Amino acid sequence: MSRARRRLLLIALVVAALFWVSAFFAAGQRPAPAQDGMAGRPAWAGAVGVNLEASELTGDGLAATLDRLSIAGIRWLRFTLPWDQIEPARDQYAWAPFDHVFEALAAYPDLQPVVVLDGAPPWARVAIDVDNPAAPPHERADFGAFAAAVAARYGAQVRYYQIWHEPNIAPHWGARPADPTAYAGLLREAAVQLRATDPDAQIVLAALAPTIEAGGANLSDIVYLDALYRQGARAWFDVVAAEPYGFFEPALAAPDVMALNFARVTLLHDVMARHADRTTPLWATAFGWNALPDDWAGRPSSWGQVSETAQAENAQDALAIARTRWPWLGPLFWAADCPARPADDPWRGFALCVADAAPRPIWETLAAAAQAPATLPPGNHAVDHPALHYSAGWRVTPSAADPGADGDSLAFAFYGTGLALRVQGGPYWAFYRVAVDGRPANALPRDESGAAYLVLHDPLAEVRVAPVASDLPVGVHQVRLEVVGGWGQWALQGVLVTDASRVFPGQVFPAWLAAAGLMSLLAAALAWLPLRRFLAWLDKLLERIAAWPSDGALWAEALSWLLAIGLAATLALSRWLIVDLAALAGLGLLFLARPDLALPLIAASIPFWPTPKELAGREFSFYEILTWLAVAVAVARWAVGRLGGVMRRTSRGAGMSDVRSVASCVARLKQTVGGLDWPVLALVGVGLAATLAAERFGVALREFRTVFLGGAAFYWLITRGPGPAGRRFSPWPVLNGFLAGMVVVGGLALWQLATGQGRVDVEGVWRVRALYGSPNNLALVLDRATPLALAIAAFGAGRSRAQRLGYGLVAAIMGIACLATFSKGALLLGLPVGVGLVLLGGAWRGGRRWPAWAAAAGVIAGAVGLVWLFRTPRFADLFNFETGTSFFRLRLWQGAWRMALDHPWLGVGPDNFLYAYRTRYVLPSAWQELNLSHPHNIVLDLGTRLGLPGLLIGGWALLAGARRGWRWFRTAGAPTWPLALGLLAGLAATVAHGLIDNSLFLVDLMAIFMLTLGLFQRLGAEDVAR
Repeated sequence: MSRARRRLLLIALVVAALFWVSAFFAAGQRPAPAQDGMAGRPAWAGAVGVNLEASELTGDGLAATLDRLSIAGIRWLRFTLPWDQIEPARDQYAWAPFDHVFEALAAYPDLQPVVVLDGAPPWARVAIDVDNPAAPPHERADFGAFAAAVAARYGAQVRYYQIWHEPNIAPHWGARPADPTAYAGLLREAAVQLRATDPDAQIVLAALAPTIEAGGANLSDIVYLDALYRQGARAWFDVVAAEPYGFFEPALAAPDVMALNFARVTLLHDVMARHADRTTPLWATAFGWNALPDDWAGRPSSWGQVSETAQAENAQDALAIARTRWPWLGPLFWAADCPARPADDPWRGFALCVADAAPRPIWETLAAAAQAPATLPPGNHAVDHPALHYSAGWRVTPSAADPGADGDSLAFAFYGTGLALRVQGGPYWAFYRVAVDGRPANALPRDESGAAYLVLHDPLAEVRVAPVASDLPVGVHQVRLEVVGGWGQWALQGVLVTDASRVFPGQVFPAWLAAAGLMSLLAAALAWLPLRRFLAWLDKLLERIAAWPSDGALWAEALSWLLAIGLAATLALSRWLIVDLAALAGLGLLFLARPDLALPLIAASIPFWPTPKELAGREFSFYEILTWLAVAVAVARWAVGRLGGVMRRTSRGAGMSDVRSVASCVARLKQTVGGLDWPVLALVGVGLAATLAAERFGVALREFRTVFLGGAAFYWLITRGPGPAGRRFSPWPVLNGFLAGMVVVGGLALWQLATGQGRVDVEGVWRVRALYGSPNNLALVLDRATPLALAIAAFGAGRSRAQRLGYGLVAAIMGIACLATFSKGALLLGLPVGVGLVLLGGAWRGGRRWPAWAAAAGVIAGAVGLVWLFRTPRFADLFNFETGTSFFRLRLWQGAWRMALDHPWLGVGPDNFLYAYRTRYVLPSAWQELNLSHPHNIVLDLGTRLGLPGLLIGGWALLAGARRGWRWFRTAGAPTWPLALGLLAGLAATVAHGLIDNSLFLVDLMAIFMLTLGLFQRLGAEDVAR
């Protein structure tokens, strides 16, 4: 056996062994006890609290409120100490109303107050915030002094001080963008002065309002918390606070970064975990579901609306989840108690009582939850957990528990599917009798009486984890333990609860087993076949696999597509790495057999890039995953074919020098690279140069990888990828895949428009955004895709009537969704240019009149629509260049122009505009808009991002693409010229919309651009040649 064969054999054997070991563990894995250390205060998990308003803190009703809450078992109260009311003038305090509150609280020592320090007085605010009591102070020290004064006066009764309220949304941070850095400074000042005055003070982070907006006046709570950790604010708080309102979704709805629901709090928990913070408690300082009467005639609720029954059920589920699955969450404060609000105020939907103080169903739910016994959630628990109820004879410490006599007992409830005890036996005889749900524990042996028992005798005195019960149905189970002997030994040292439903499924074992078998077969082939025979065999196998569906069997074609869609869906929905790897392996093998399936899947994934997939701790878009998987498969096919050919020529006696000379390689390069390949390669080259020169290399490298390289790889697959076996390349699968993905996103946007979930109601209009962080980003892709579907529907002579109606429906969905974004660039530039070019171009190329009449009607309808648009606040000040959006846009362009002049050769680098602009090039008059990631103009974007070479190359790519597309449009036959027209219209929309917004440098925008260039290059050349 040659050295090369031995090396390959060794590699195959090692990989096969690793797969077999992984398969063994996948098959035999049992749920391990959770080690989530974030349940730092187990007594708080699922504890119930309420928020009290100013109207409930005054008068004789306060004592009755406190008495009612205390009797119900609700121990946590949260209310605001408004700075602007307590210190209306500097160093002049009005304590009397709040002295009354704390005097009343003194009679209820079981109630735990949490005070919110919020609301700067007029003398402490900046001039622009003079009418906004929610705005922060101009000087942090003033707020720190107020916090110290509160601690000095009420510190004996208060331990928890919450610093500010909802600083991540307007109007709670005044007339300025949400600013984690500024809030961190305010938090630090308050923490320093509070701790100096009250050493026992616990600092609660401001409650972060749930929002999915990406910046400006409102910033995502997830992004905001992550920024605080990155800036080192962890040293200045003891508790993190969230506001997990349920909105329209039930408590059991799954979390999503683009969804507002109760489970969103888990995403904040994930942020804490990513920053290695597993000890800080996480509180829900306001939560709930809004339930207004069916005949409600007041203002609409911003928090969604459910029935009273659903409100109570959701609250019950939420508290149960916190107690059983999220031991890191608690206490949970219901949004309101019984506030005195105006009759038309939708906040009344959170009230625990009606106008006549009669309790609502939600009150009964909260009271029952407050009085319910504690339950052990899945995890590793100390023996002094409050859910463990010992009889009188036990001695209990955090480390171990010891009974006092035979018959001493322990009772508790746990949620999960399994139970184990950590015990340390010894050279003595003792045991525990254990029953679960009134029956002998199923993982323990039974004595003569049928009772299950756990023996403590152990001469080695080792600490061990003893299984007690397993394979129980998911839910709450009751345990009773009775001691026989062993007192004075401190044998019980921990309780471990498991939940098998939360461990990755054992169904992945077959995938690992199959992979192990395949690797073993590969090792056997390498061991028994000469290398060149093996390569020849593999080459023939690939040919047979590729020819599999070419026999024309409809079932084979359908099976291929179903398998591709199923594997892609598995990859998208899976939360387990092992399943992800199995799906990727399946897709890789499928692309190996049917490379023509890759492009439609990639194209369909383009609009889903804002929802990335986590693989091995890093996030990748599905577009990027599928693109590079297809590239890897294509390269593997080429390498196997090339290496097989080399071995065959070598076996015939030809030397390696006969394979290809350098001169022939250069000649072949000139033959295979041409047309639009050159501007694409140049764009990648200048992107790489700008990345290497960028000040923030890591940021630039990420955009270069995802936008430049990913786009170029997609272009290469389109222009070089093979078609189905025995058939020419067809554009229809990739275009249909692209439009399928776009219509899903468009449909989701229309659903948002109809239901209000995820909709952005601002400036007098309802704006949709689907999966995107901003409606403008959604509009950028819709106004490029809509003309393509419209062109096929209107002029697709090669399509059936039903197909054209389908494309028309797709165009309608995307067009309406684009209109519903209320994007100025889309409504005024991108969509009119794209649709207008389709209609006028179709009229000219098809020799028909109706498209021209349709275009004229569209102009009239657009004019009428503009009259209405310019009556909305969003569009009313479009031509106001003294204030508003247009004013800031002009100032942005001025700053970007200066940036381009200062960096003429390579710009500031990919994705570096934000950092350069806000620290150097923003004009003083435009300071209100600092966090802008691009200059909102295609020319300035190319110039600032890539310098003058990038501007020239970008212009070259656009012009060359338009020229190639125009030539294809003029010369193509009836079946394909509508494709060229639709793609040309999309390119025109790119330039038109790019005059005032982003143009190319987002993952989806570059992908659509490369899709257009790739089809122009491949199909345009073929049609012209024919």
